[in-house]
Amino acid sequence: MTNDVLERRYGATRTRRWPVITAASVLGVVALAWVTWVALDQDRPLSYQLSGYDVVSDTQTVLTIELNRDDGHAVECEIYAQADDHSIVGERTVSVPAGESGTVRVDEPIKTERRAVNGVLRTCRLAG
Repeated sequence: MTNDVLERRYGATRTRRWPVITAASVLGVVALAWVTWVALDQDRPLSYQLSGYDVVSDTQTVLTIELNRDDGHAVECEIYAQADDHSIVGERTVSVPAGESGTVRVDEPIKTERRAVNGVLRTCRLAG
């Protein structure tokens, strides 16, 4: 029998929709999982920047850091000083205690093994 005879006798074959429905369902579940993850995995707000540095002497550089913390939590920042050959000549982790919300400006010295030419703020994160 030919396809025409079979189609007249039993009707046209339906297209299979289950692959499309399955793919759409999987995509929907993945999208919902991503939205849930983004909504629940928000870090507490913290922004920071290096507002300046001062090479005080051959053995000390002072960095000025601006922190904006919405919740007043304690913060730890990693800072370092570089020499003119880009080597790190001093580094330390700075602890800023918990306090009021908003912008905080702190001056932090770094002892250096030789004269630095700049100061760098590597990163800041909420302590604890």
